[in-house]
Amino acid sequence: MRVKSKFFLSLIITLIIFNFLPFLDAQEKFKYEPKGERDPFVPLVGAGGEYLGPSGRIKSLGDIKLEGIIWDPVGGHLAIINGEIVKEGESVDGVKVNKIYSKKIIILIEDEEFILNLVEEEGSKK
Repeated sequence: MRVKSKFFLSLIITLIIFNFLPFLDAQEKFKYEPKGERDPFVPLVGAGGEYLGPSGRIKSLGDIKLEGIIWDPVGGHLAIINGEIVKEGESVDGVKVNKIYSKKIIILIEDEEFILNLVEEEGSKK
């Protein structure tokens, strides 16, 4: 009887070890890629209760990323800039969206107009 219980115990331990080995290997290979997401440790609300948002990220034109455009031929166009959805006339971190087209937007930075073209990523369907 003792031999059977030792055999089953060793079999159970072996099965557990072999079932968890792939998980241990996967954890070592995992690498987090933030891809421009906001820092979760930066507060969104100030000491006075005001909304801070992700402000301060846009310091120059290079800090602005046009991630997508939601185009409605009837109206109500939206743009996704640095992870935020904005309408025409709205601002993101001090950058005003002046006009939204199907493949580009016109923004205002300190009363100066700039055009941002939507760039499709490799492998995306057209």
